[in-house]
Amino acid sequence: MRGRLQDRPLESLIRDLQARGSSGVLTLARGSVKKQICFLKGTVRFAASNLREDRLAEFLIRSWAVPEDVVRAAEGGLGEGRRLAETLIASKAIAPDVMREHVRAHVIDVICPCFEWKDGDYKFQDGVPNIVGELASDILGVELALERARRQVTTAQVEKV
Repeated sequence: MRGRLQDRPLESLIRDLQARGSSGVLTLARGSVKKQICFLKGTVRFAASNLREDRLAEFLIRSWAVPEDVVRAAEGGLGEGRRLAETLIASKAIAPDVMREHVRAHVIDVICPCFEWKDGDYKFQDGVPNIVGELASDILGVELALERARRQVTTAQVEKV
């Protein structure tokens, strides 16, 4: 499955993949920006992006989950096949359950801006995504739609209500 986001918005794609219980990787491309959303049986499990600001390290720093110097030290000590989340957990910089919460929020944070993309391309590759070693989340499409709506509401709109 492939096409253009102006013909089929992301919300529709996610709803369809969830309804079909699809497993695979949905790749979104807009100019030089590429994001991948991994599905397992219709549920979002993981997301990745080629933007520096979308990296887990930057998210953890931005959300005050882990001090920047600790994140940078962990990044510097990453070995072959070692992931940032597992390194931070192993060093006791963050508890496993707290890291899982942040990874979930990070996945949502990577995906939400894509709902606003009016141009760009998408491609879905069927199969089980290779996310071995990654902390994964189980996020339903409705949760993403709700988070998108939350992010669109302004303070002025809340005050008006």
